[in-house]
Amino acid sequence: MLNYSSSDYLTDALQFDFKVAPLSINTIPYRDKFQDRKIYLGMKNIKGLPRDLAYWIIDNRPFESVEDFILRLPNQYHKLPLLTPLVELGLFDIFEKNRRKVLHNLPNLFVFADELGSLFADSNYSWTEAEDFSQAEKYEKEEAIIGVGLSTHPLVAIGQTSPYEIQPISQLVQGEQARILIEVQNIRTIRTKSDDLMAFLQVSDTKKNWM
Repeated sequence: MLNYSSSDYLTDALQFDFKVAPLSINTIPYRDKFQDRKIYLGMKNIKGLPRDLAYWIIDNRPFESVEDFILRLPNQYHKLPLLTPLVELGLFDIFEKNRRKVLHNLPNLFVFADELGSLFADSNYSWTEAEDFSQAEKYEKEEAIIGVGLSTHPLVAIGQTSPYEIQPISQLVQGEQARILIEVQNIRTIRTKSDDLMAFLQVSDTKKNWM
């Protein structure tokens, strides 16, 4: 996950209309880089990813498929917890967009690569189907792993079909009425001195989290 300073500069960059570039196993850098007003997030930000694995990926790409990646991957990295963040960030979307399907098949792919070795390259692996994560699930997993959602924010699709004008929270003006579209993340209630219940909401819109 992004550390505090990285998260700050990323937020600032997004406010100046920089865009986060899609991530790919064949192009992701080790450290963040900026190019053509795009932010390329690096593998250094992925919590729990060994640095030697990140360097191995950079030194051995490009890869032609998920199977090609697994076949060439050293055995010590044939561990689901190591590769799960890479899949959930969409690094293998260029080969297979169904991320849950890739995760579901990884254990069998490890076995095929370990048992067949180079023969695996000449075999056709039979993929097991699985229902993909929803857009909201993808966004939440990306945000948890690297500090920012790369997929379309789940509220965007709702806002695009809304017949009403939606006001971003950051543009609200005290004393004026507005229609907002938010995701409620947490509700905390207290009882006032007059014995009334008061609720405090933690919400987010497509731009930021708000208390």
